[in-house]
Parts: sequence; structure tokens; C-alpha cells
Amino acid sequence: MASAAEQLAANLNFGAFQKATELQKRILFTVIAMVVYRLGTYIPIPGIDPVAFAQAFKGQSQGVLGMFNMFSGGAVERMAVFALNVMPYISASIIVQLLGTVYPPWEKLRKEGGEAGRKTLNQYTRYLTVVLALFQAASIASPPIYRRFPLETIEVNALGTWNLLRLAHARSVTSFLHLSSSEVYGDPENSAIPTPEEYVGRVSFTGPRACYDESKRLAETICRLYFEKHALPVKVVRPFNVYGPTLRLDDGRVVPDLLRQGLAGGPLVLYSDGTPTRSFCYVTDAIVAFLRVLTSDRNGEAFNVGTTEEVSMRQLAELTGEVLGIREVRLEASTDSRYLSDNPQRRCPDIRKIRDQIGWVPSVTLRDGLRLTAEYYRQRLAPA
Repeated sequence: MASAAEQLAANLNFGAFQKATELQKRILFTVIAMVVYRLGTYIPIPGIDPVAFAQAFKGQSQGVLGMFNMFSGGAVERMAVFALNVMPYISASIIVQLLGTVYPPWEKLRKEGGEAGRKTLNQYTRYLTVVLALFQAASIASPPIYRRFPLETIEVNALGTWNLLRLAHARSVTSFLHLSSSEVYGDPENSAIPTPEEYVGRVSFTGPRACYDESKRLAETICRLYFEKHALPVKVVRPFNVYGPTLRLDDGRVVPDLLRQGLAGGPLVLYSDGTPTRSFCYVTDAIVAFLRVLTSDRNGEAFNVGTTEEVSMRQLAELTGEVLGIREVRLEASTDSRYLSDNPQRRCPDIRKIRDQIGWVPSVTLRDGLRLTAEYYRQRLAPA
């Protein structure tokens, strides 16, 4: 009686495989794509310290982030250029098609499943976009910096997004995620707090923040037009003050500013009267939200991403002080006369849409997020 290996060898038809040139091309393409992807998982994103990020990641490696890190071959932990696995949709499609010819359950779906089978395979392809989809997250988000480079900020936010949408359309990606901003809402009236996605905004188009706010609004308009004219599967997220490890301490935004002051021994200085409010979303919560929106079927939609924990700047400073052991909080006038120009007085998202349609809610409290971020910087600044 022939062994299992002998039976397998007898059933293999290498002559037929040699004639299947189209299959050979698909396999070759997939192998090359896998090699390119694997190399990309070891190339760190410019400006990111991979060693420091890996240390910060250890405390967050359980759960969803750990799962994505496992599926990405460790790219998330290394914060490599393919940490979010940016590859064209064609790779996912080919992989699913190949498995549909060699994996019996999928082959049955392809041949006998009819419309339901086709939809199931399409859904599998969508799942694969977790590792193959396209993100547009490049932007200058720090007010002190984008005010120094206003035209460059507009170019990145608007023209950069437009160029990537052209690429996404040419490559027929299955999902395109655009990271917009809560700044598209401008300075909402109290009646629009918490702010829903339908709010059209109250934004100055000539003020010192206009280069960022208006270019983000234009980018959303371009995304919407690509969805309407080309049926491009675009989704938009509007993050509300995302913070966490690896933010530059000289970034100029309030959380790194307070941490920098506190880690230097204090006091904590606010350049306002402390009454403006914000809601702050920890980075791990935000990443989970982005991935869930990306892999959803909510094309052409925009979603707020943030927490409903609205705090004043003074409350934020006091909470940061509790985390760092700093008691003194000072209110001072900025030497920059335009520092508070067009500064929103309140900022808090209505997250019912993403909760009900995507199933996402934040899980990290502001206190815990500040503690985790402070621990990262303490380790980073500690003497070697």
C-alpha cells in the first residue's frame, strides 16, 4: 500500500502547473509582494525611535494591539513603515483568489456558493485589508509649527490627500482611511457640544489656524467627491486630541507641554485663563477606532473618535500634576499675541455614531493615559 507521501506525489501534476502561466504569474506576484512587505516590517518610520516605542508598547501589548502585532510579524511593535500594513488591494484579492482554488471550503464557496459565496469571499478580502489597506495620516498638527509653515500645511493636508486618492483610485483599494481632525468644527456653540458629525462647523478662513482647519475641511470635500464620482471606499475619522507615548515634548500642544514642565520639576504653566475645554483620547483607543472604521463597510461616512470626558485646561494641568507629583499650576499670558486667536472654547465629541455603527467606545481614562505617557517619558529621559 502506497504511503501518504507517495499518494500525494502521484496526484501532483507538474506538467499542468507548467502550462498554467496565469497561475504562475499570480503566485510570483504574491511572493514578491510578501518579500517587499516583510522587508518593510523592519524599516522604522522616519522620526520614530523604534527602541523607545517598543518599550512603550510592552505595557499595551495585550488585547487588540497584541493581535495586530502578531499578524504583522512584529511590525507594530517596531513601528515599521508597514506597521499599519500599507499595501494595494490587489494583493489581498489575489491571495483570496488563490486560496479559492486550493483551499476546499473556499473553493466550494467560489464554485457553488453563488451570490452568497461571492459576498463571503469579498468579506474575507475586507478582513485582509487590515494588512493591505491605505491610510492617509500625514499632516502638520501642532499649532506653533503649522503657523510657521502655513502653505506647507495646506499642501500636505489638501494636495497630499488628493494625490493619495488618485493612487487609491488607480489601484482599486478596498478601503481608504482619511484622518481628518476635530478642528473641522472650529469653535462650536455651546448648543453643539457634544459635537455630532452633522455639525457644519464655525471656522475662521483667514485666522492663524485657518491653514490647518480649512485644508482639513477641503481634504474631506475631496474625499467625499471621490466617493461620489468614483465609488472609492473612503472613510473619514475626526480625532479629538489624541495623545500618548512618542509625542515630541517640544510639540507645542498642551499634553506634551505640561509633561515637559512637570518632568523638569514644575511648575505647570498654562497660557490662558484655564477655562477652555478639550477631550483627550489615548493613542491605543484611537488606533483601534481607526482600524475598525477602516475595515467597516461604512463608505463615504465620517466618524468622531474621542472621549466624552470633557475637562478644562486647568483640570488637565491639575490632573497632570497629580500624576507627576507637582502641585503648582500657574496661569500666564503668552508672549505670542496670536496664541489664543480663534482658539476653540469647548471641544467634546458626540460618539454615538461610531459606538452604534462600528461598535467602538474608548476604554482608557485620562488619568490612566497620562500615567502611561508619563512613565514612557520618565524611562526615556532617565540617565543611561
